Amino acid sequence: MSEISLPTDLPIARHALEIERLLTQNQVIVVAGDTGSGKTTQLPRICLRAGLARRGMIGHTQPRRLAAMSVAARIAAELEADAAMGLGGGRARQDAEPEAYRDVFTASA
Repeated sequence: MSEISLPTDLPIARHALEIERLLTQNQVIVVAGDTGSGKTTQLPRICLRAGLARRGMIGHTQPRRLAAMSVAARIAAELEADAAMGLGGGRARQDAEPEAYRDVFTASA
C-alpha cells in the first residue's frame, strides 16, 4: 500500500493532524462539516494513518449498502490497497429488528 496522504484541496485536510491526535486520545469523537468537506472518504484514511487498524478493525457506517461498498471501493482504489489489506464491506446488525440493519465497511491492517 502506498503512503497514506490526504488531498490538500479538501477542508478536512487542514484538520487532519488534530483529528489524528483526538482519535488516539479518545474512544469517540464527533466530526461535523459541510457536504463535500471530505468526512466520508478521508476520515477512514485518517484512522488508518493514525495506526488504528493495528489495534483492530476500523468501522465506518453508511445508511445504505451501496454507499458503504462505494466508499470502501473508492478508498481501496485511492490507497492502491490489495485484498490482503482487508478493506471491504458488509452488513452489521444494529438490533433484532430487520429494518434496523446498518451497512458498514471495515479496514484492517
